[in-house]
Amino acid sequence: MRYVVGSPSSYLYFSDDRPGPDGESGSFTEAATCTNFNRWPYGLAGTMPRYIEAAARGGVATMERRYAGLDLVYLVGTADNDPNHWELDKSCAAEAKGPNRYARAVNFFRYMQARDAAILKQRFWTAPNAGHDERSVFGSPCGRAALFDEADCPGGGDKP
Repeated sequence: MRYVVGSPSSYLYFSDDRPGPDGESGSFTEAATCTNFNRWPYGLAGTMPRYIEAAARGGVATMERRYAGLDLVYLVGTADNDPNHWELDKSCAAEAKGPNRYARAVNFFRYMQARDAAILKQRFWTAPNAGHDERSVFGSPCGRAALFDEADCPGGGDKP
């Protein structure tokens, strides 16, 4: 089964690292002023839904390995970069991941590559010039390839 992640407002990080200004992950320097940055649904601290608690019983490392091994495509429009979009999570915990959906997707994929390169089965594909619009993103060549189980995105997709 293939999973397609299409431009969410934020991603769940498996550690308390967050992207810095250069996009590389490291210790989150603003943790003292953004105390919820690693709480569910931004991280694995705090109260989580029962289905996540059950999945985490084997440990965070096991949960992360299972996630990294999924056939998963991150699909995002290259113009999904409006930091003031009305549906964009603007909490400090979400902002810690990047200023907009495109940056957050790139940052999260880089984070997964850095942590799980040896086992990562996931890919990062883009819809050129598409904003936060499902028709443009899923109707793009990479969107159709993701939905209809193609091995590669026509043109290869962008590499973060």
